[in-house]
Amino acid sequence: MSVLVVGAGKMGGFHRDAVRRGKAWSLAGVVDLDPNRLMGLGCAVDCDLERALGALRPDAVVVAVPPELHESIARVCLAHGCHVLLEKPICPKFQNASRLADDFRRAGRVLFGGHSERFHPLFQALRARSAMVGEIVRVEAVRYGPLPERVSEGGVVMDLAIHDLDLVRRVVGVPLRVEGAEIERIGWTEARMLAELAWDGGKALVDAGWRLERQRVLCVTGKRGTLEADLLGRSLVLRTPCGEEWIKVPWSDPLEAEQAAFRAACEGMFDAEADLAPQIEAVELAERILSF
Repeated sequence: MSVLVVGAGKMGGFHRDAVRRGKAWSLAGVVDLDPNRLMGLGCAVDCDLERALGALRPDAVVVAVPPELHESIARVCLAHGCHVLLEKPICPKFQNASRLADDFRRAGRVLFGGHSERFHPLFQALRARSAMVGEIVRVEAVRYGPLPERVSEGGVVMDLAIHDLDLVRRVVGVPLRVEGAEIERIGWTEARMLAELAWDGGKALVDAGWRLERQRVLCVTGKRGTLEADLLGRSLVLRTPCGEEWIKVPWSDPLEAEQAAFRAACEGMFDAEADLAPQIEAVELAERILSF
């Protein structure tokens, strides 16, 4: 099966390289409005999406463009009968994301979310071992990274925190509510966010912001202990009253794993609809946080 990558920027380049490294897809080509970005890619290229879809006839499309363009491009691809992987967030607005998912479902096509962190081996290992800490009562997520070249609407909430809103939802396994949020703004954009989420029986704290020092840590506390995953340091530690255990986790590339799952979903061997639900809920949580 072949896949077309829309967007030749940083994230589009990551997807293109992952397609070439992996075994799930063959690369049909790359589309970008800027012809300078298409030079020297070593594959079919086009500045016109409709023309590329008609000429290359890919089975699927990876969309890695600014979030405000996600819905319109996904709908063009759907009209051509393609399955679509949309980079995060699915859409900047919850209602648009929900409608888009409904339309893909009715058309019998797969809409797959681009929250690749859910395939990070440290997160998957943490989630698989969460029963070891007992009933979860608290989750803490910290994510910091450099200011991106281009800041989309929603700032750090939609760019960084959206990852952890999805991950926390997956760990907890039930819908979350927003109980409070503090947002620090620099100029017009949201630069740091601290949000308190809750579910019956527990609370979560999500801390995200832009700074030079990168940090990605997820800590899950239950009634019998704590699991802490450092996604950058690639470490996972279990702490209980009996002591501390460092858990070895084999490395695998999250983006390649995501693309393999996308292929499986297109073949009916992965529940894309259930997998998409937490990502759409993350958009709704982000909207609520931004309203504080």
